[in-house]
Formats: sequence, C-alpha cells, structure tokens
Amino acid sequence: MGKKARRIEDNPVSLSANPKRKERRLLERNQRAAKGEVATVQAGSRSDLLRILRNIGLAGVLLTAGVVAYSLNNGNSSKTVSLGESGPSVPEAFDKERDTDRLISVVENAWEGFSRRVEPLISQVDDKAFRDEIESPFQLMKLNKANPNKNGTRFHRQQSELGNSTADIANAFWFFIESDPNLLSDQAAGFEPLSAIMHLSPDFDPNDDVDMLILYHELRHVAQSARTKMQIRGPREYDEYVDFHTGPKRRMLINEEASAYAYEIEVLNLLCGGELSRAAQEGRAVDMNLLHSMIKTKRVRTLETLVYFAQHYYPEGAISGHFSQRFLEMLAEEYAKFGYEVYIFLNTGELVRMK
Repeated sequence: MGKKARRIEDNPVSLSANPKRKERRLLERNQRAAKGEVATVQAGSRSDLLRILRNIGLAGVLLTAGVVAYSLNNGNSSKTVSLGESGPSVPEAFDKERDTDRLISVVENAWEGFSRRVEPLISQVDDKAFRDEIESPFQLMKLNKANPNKNGTRFHRQQSELGNSTADIANAFWFFIESDPNLLSDQAAGFEPLSAIMHLSPDFDPNDDVDMLILYHELRHVAQSARTKMQIRGPREYDEYVDFHTGPKRRMLINEEASAYAYEIEVLNLLCGGELSRAAQEGRAVDMNLLHSMIKTKRVRTLETLVYFAQHYYPEGAISGHFSQRFLEMLAEEYAKFGYEVYIFLNTGELVRMK
C-alpha cells in the first residue's frame, strides 16, 4: 500500500477549533442555506440526525477517495482546521495556490473529456430517474466551475488574513479544491463534508480511468453533504451532526457509502461495455483481460476491488435507490475490519448499528 499517511476518512475536519462554540452563529446562515439564499462553508448540525438523514436518505459522512475497502487506513491521528490558524509563509502559500490552480485546470479539463466519453453511454440508459442519478456528479462538476473560490488554498488564506473563522458561499453545492500531498499513494481524491473541501492528490492522473472514477465517487459525497447541511435546523442539530463526524468513534452510514459505490460501479460497467452486469447475470467470472483492455489505469488493485464489489452489487443492482442486503453486508464487513461503527437506515426509518 505504500507509506501510510493521514487518511481523510479517519480525520473529520472542522473549520473551527471549537465547532460547538464558534459555529452556533452559523445557525442563521444554515437556515438561509436551506432556503437557497446562501450556503455556509461549515456543516450544520444534525439535531435529529435521524430526521435529517431520513429526509435525504444519505449521510454526508466523511468518506474517502477511491477508496476501496481494501485500502482503507487504520490511522488514528486527527486534525482540526481553522480558517484563522497560522499557515505557511507568504511565498510558500502563493506557491501552493498556484499549484492548486494548475491542478484544478488539469482536473476540470480532464473531467470534460471524461464526460464526453461517459455521457453518451449514460444517455442509453432507459430509466430516466436512474439515468439522472448516474449523471449527477457530471453536472455537479460543471456547476462548481462557476465557483470563484474553488481554490480552497487561496480562499482559506484570504479568509485568515481577514480574521474570518467562517465564510459564506453562494451555492450549497459548490466545494473547495485543494492539492493534498498527504493523501496515500492509493488515493486520488477525498472529500471532507464539514469543510466542503475536495482533496486531490498532486499526482492525480487525468488519463487514469480509475482516478476519474474515484473523483466521481467523491462528487457523490459532495451532493450528499450539501443536502444534509440544508436540512439542519437549530444548534442542537448542528452539535449532533458535528459530534457524529468528530467523535472518538469512526462511524459511517452504509446507505450513503453504498450509493456512492453503486453508481461508481455503474459508470465502470458502462465503460467496459456492460461486462460487470453481464458476468453476474450469466453466473461467470468477470473477464479481467477485457476490462484491462478497456480501462486504462495504473491502479490495478483498486480496479480489482471495484470488480469484487460489483460481484456483490449485481445482478440486483440498484432498484429505486435501494440495494441488496448482500451488497450492504459486504460493504459493512469491509469497513468493520478497519474499526468503523457501521450504521444503516432501515426501511422503517430506524437507524441501527450493523453487527
């Protein structure tokens, strides 16, 4: 796996050193965000976590990049980020900002090419609701191109200079992008919902199909997180939401992660001509030689793990946004191996911990 570094999924990040105290003043902004007037950089609270997540069906839990359960890290370090904390020297900060600008340009251009390749395949999907689900991360990246503060490195420096610990963003679905050399070698991207930061590896390869699939996966978490924040009502909800992300226990909601993986698998299936679903329907192994001929990647292990996940996802696939029990149990088992407390929302609306 290469040298271990801080894993994003194990290190929920807040923009405030004391979220419960400093972020209460964001309540009014959160309410405005829910009305579509403004969105805050901060996550809001989870007052009745059950109510919020039931409403959206998802959790916005911090989930990593690519990401496959086999490469989840068991690191224990944590990090709290404040917009007002001291940072690198000015020349160093400017260098990082320029590096981030270059990375954003590379990724956005590559994403446009990836979209041109995948969207015609998506258009062939018969079910419109299902088609829209697969399409949503592509629309989200297009939306964020209009975000004037998408260079998170620059934005956070500017806010720090102004003495701001929080800041407004005009669209709840906008997110920041930062180059993060601390990502593990098997990570291409990772999204932190509390700070709305998409971390990208400086070595992100725009020509690597799996890197693009990892980014697709993380973009689904962006949308999930934005919807969660817009559901927050009151300081109690905010406190509980933050506690869920930053408490001593690593927690995840399987409904949310299953959704991200499911549609990532669907895109992979489209790219390989339906081989994943076809193999499951025919009761045979996936033709890996075919996959390697159609999917360009250096992340062979990640690709193989996605195939393993696909073998549990198909032949049932996604049915009206729901997934088979064996797919959910497989993902829960993989995360539990790395010390996660795995929760699931049942059809009854009850939140229970999976054993």
